[in-house]
Amino acid sequence: MRSRQTLPAGIVLDRGAAASLRDQLVTELARTIDSRLLPCGTRMPSTRTLAETLGVSRSVAVAAYELLLARGYLEIRPASGTYVARPSQVPAAAPTRRLPPSAPDAPPPVDLRPGRVPRDGFPLAAWRAAWRHAGHRPRTDWLPDLGLPGLRRELRRHIETSRWQSLAGYETAAVADLGRAVRVLLGALDPAGRVGIAELAPAALHRAVAASGWPVVAVPVDDQGLVPAEIPLDAGAVVVPDAAYQPAGRAAPVARQRALAAWSARTGGYLIEASLNGAASATAAPSLLSLAPPARGSAVGSFTALLGTELPVAYVVIPQAHADPLRRLVVAHDAQPPAIAQDVLRRLLADGVVDRRVAALRRQREAAAAPVLRAFAHVAGAVVTGPSLDGAITVWLPPGRDAPAIAAAARERGVLTSTIAESAPFGTTGNGIVVDVGHVDEVSARRALRTLSALCTGATSRSGFATTG
Repeated sequence: MRSRQTLPAGIVLDRGAAASLRDQLVTELARTIDSRLLPCGTRMPSTRTLAETLGVSRSVAVAAYELLLARGYLEIRPASGTYVARPSQVPAAAPTRRLPPSAPDAPPPVDLRPGRVPRDGFPLAAWRAAWRHAGHRPRTDWLPDLGLPGLRRELRRHIETSRWQSLAGYETAAVADLGRAVRVLLGALDPAGRVGIAELAPAALHRAVAASGWPVVAVPVDDQGLVPAEIPLDAGAVVVPDAAYQPAGRAAPVARQRALAAWSARTGGYLIEASLNGAASATAAPSLLSLAPPARGSAVGSFTALLGTELPVAYVVIPQAHADPLRRLVVAHDAQPPAIAQDVLRRLLADGVVDRRVAALRRQREAAAAPVLRAFAHVAGAVVTGPSLDGAITVWLPPGRDAPAIAAAARERGVLTSTIAESAPFGTTGNGIVVDVGHVDEVSARRALRTLSALCTGATSRSGFATTG
């Protein structure tokens, strides 16, 4: 009996990356085969199914399969299908020439730059089960413009329980990806003026807003989030990342949230709360959506950063008065998600997989943040905030401590980190560094943090890594 056809799990495709979608798909499929997530003899999905699952064109899937066949990862069995090849057919990696180390006693660089989603604890079994369930009886009937009713109910329930608020008076819609979700949301709201976005919002959110066709302006932030007083006079809407991606890694103070709501009431501008983590929240503090004036609040987001994989479903929450324009724009921009992907997300939400993933990531991030807080506790004038759900911890430096100079000195000593300005696609005036130690072993992280701490106080050893602390 032949092996069951299995959809690959954990495939990540980034449309904003330099590499083509074909090359990314080849790399991801080869990784899953090398790691035996797709074992020998596994029947691969058809190119049509794979393309629909990942939200890419069929030509991308065909080209990727052809390359994997040429490299020996896959084999074709006549009248049967495409299968993962036997181990002997997968070519061994080409040997690389060993280069002499530049410094025999120097440890390898420690990379503390943020932006990595941990794969530890990824709900692989639930992910596979959801795809199996959705693919067992694929839908062939007409799809509602704003998404499958079952998914929309689960999205509404999840957002209401995660954000501690009622969505009465709002419409919830499923859209194919974050970029199109932002585009159709702004089109339905039709703000009068530029669209502001917090400087330290995630890069994926910046790209989505910048590609929407609306003029964009970056709004400065501080350690409490976006600064209302810095919103330009001609802004008609402001996109604010939710608490999990604020510079502080926590919900902005209620006073700051109310100041944003006051800006909206005074100017008529729209407040758009954005999330890449499925609207997860760790506190009962009111959300920006709940504080916005009537018909002036909206939300947009996806589950990509939370799951660590590219699931082609995003969501939009919009006042019901704008639901009809949103529906027309979803159809006009062909922004409906694949039915199978909608079914997968519905099951992950209904079975509590998303909620458990949020809780697990928070525990991981909080444990990883403890050594950072200890390392910088004695740096006079420094403010350490975080971690955000993506693991980023921000160290706001006092005047006289230049973040770019400290980052450059750390690089010379084998520690890679980012400045606040490097973490913001449009730049920022914030002076500080951003680190993530969740993917680094404990010994290397402790050594690197001692070096950064010493650089911030001006006391480092001549040999590179700090010798004190």
